[in-house]
Amino acid sequence: MLIEGKRLGIREAPAKINLFLKVLDKRSDGYHNIDTFFLPIKDLFDTVEIFLTEDSGISIECNHSTVPIDETNLCVRAAQLFAKVTNISASWHIRLQKRIPVAAGLGGGSSDAAAIIHILKSFYRRQMASYPEEKIKKLLSKLGADIPFFLNPIPSHASGTGDILTPLNIDLRIPILLINPGFPVSTKWAYKNIDLCKQKKDSYIGNIQNYFASKDIKKICKNTYNSFDYPLFKKFPILELLSDFLHKNKAATVHISGSGPTLFAIFSSFSDLRKGALNLRKEFGGKMWFFPA
Repeated sequence: MLIEGKRLGIREAPAKINLFLKVLDKRSDGYHNIDTFFLPIKDLFDTVEIFLTEDSGISIECNHSTVPIDETNLCVRAAQLFAKVTNISASWHIRLQKRIPVAAGLGGGSSDAAAIIHILKSFYRRQMASYPEEKIKKLLSKLGADIPFFLNPIPSHASGTGDILTPLNIDLRIPILLINPGFPVSTKWAYKNIDLCKQKKDSYIGNIQNYFASKDIKKICKNTYNSFDYPLFKKFPILELLSDFLHKNKAATVHISGSGPTLFAIFSSFSDLRKGALNLRKEFGGKMWFFPA
């Protein structure tokens, strides 16, 4: 039972896209090394709240019917980890309002988990004072490779499994359209079906960082990349159809975000984005989800 009025905190959990994502070698721990460029999408976000309860343990509710509300939920696992490393007795109820599509390559689950940690760290700051920040980041990366990024969601270059982060000072508005086809893709499936031999050998993330500095959107777009484009376009032809349609409607670049299936399209102007989105709705509409960011 909730303790009336006792909310520990509330936080917005933003989405992200990967402007660049190159999958490298497989590691001995089963993960892959990657080279990626995280870009937060802060106007698309979930909302996470935590309440104190009279009962021991961690419970969760969610407005999205496909999200698990048991111990497999990443929010619950993050809260359990926090309780374990801090020796705090957990009596918490999580309320999760989803807006980010599920299993979409937009980092929603990882962002929600990071929001949990932020709320608990803030409320229990005295207990956290002596606990090393890097240690908890390392533990969280085992729950989800994107979680360390969402602890400080600013544009960043990431390597390793996505846990070695270099924040970048970027001040540039980019017209981005997100398109989710209405079906999920398992990250495990995406990595299993990736073909490293099909990747572009000359793709280089450093170019994007340089062009951000010069605020040249067209050159940024020429250097975007995702290793998952090939396996997902092959498995799901609708994604390639969407990509072709967007290119014909003035999108400067179109790629999968993360391990998919959401596509992101970057336009040279917001007027081009609005026209492209309108034409896309007329042509495909239906169960697809569109979000201008």
